Parts: sequence; C-alpha cells; structure tokens
Amino acid sequence: FYPQIMGFWFIETDNWVQVAGLSEAFFRYLPFINLNGLLTIALNLYLLRQGAWTALTRWLYIGTELIGIAIAVAMLQGPPLVTFFPYSAIADLPEVLAAIFDKMVPAILLLVIVLSGIEIVKTLVRLVRPSKPALPFQK
Repeated sequence: FYPQIMGFWFIETDNWVQVAGLSEAFFRYLPFINLNGLLTIALNLYLLRQGAWTALTRWLYIGTELIGIAIAVAMLQGPPLVTFFPYSAIADLPEVLAAIFDKMVPAILLLVIVLSGIEIVKTLVRLVRPSKPALPFQK
C-alpha cells in the first residue's frame, strides 16, 4: 500500500534519506505475484478441507509452481527491480548497494527457479509412484 517507503533508509543530519527502493518494473510484476499467491492459498485451503493429495491437486500444485517459475524468469530477463538514488552523504553507498543487488537479485531469482523445479520433479514422482497409504497402529 505504501511502495514509496520500501527501500534502504538512513538518517543524515536529522533527515531520513532513501538510498534505494523498488523500481517501477517490480510493480508491473506485482499483480502476477499476488495472483499466484492467491492461487496457492486457495489450493492449500482446498487441500486442508479435502485432507489428502489427489492427482488433481498435485497437477494444480505443479501449475502454481510453473507460474512462479514463469514470473521469476520474466523478472530475471526484465529491467532491474531495485532503483538506486544518487544522493548520499556516503558517496560510494549507492554504487556499493547497486553492485550487491546486481548479483543478489538474479541469484535469488535463480534459486527460486531451481527450487521450484525440484518441487515439480518431486511432485511428478509422487504422481507416478504414489506412496502407500498410512495404516493404523497394529497391536
């Protein structure tokens, strides 16, 4: 609700100064991120109500993971997600933060892609080889 306050702030001569914040490009992806989050919550609520995984719910889970991967790939290939402001009492701070985020943001997005890919493979394995149902305790 308040995107202008997101970022890195510090106090300089009794004033708050913003060094970096989310770029306009990030906010273009936000509706898709929110939609994927809502789909995931809906699937989880359905799973809680149903009480067990089925082939349908596993395919829906794979779908939400694929949507997440698509969003991460688009963010990786798109413009920078963080904006750096040139003004700072510490002259090199924006450049240092920019260098860190130039490497960190793509690394995090790649990690999301790899971990989501692993989850998809695990779910596909469970579709092909379903686990045995749990049996009640025997005396």
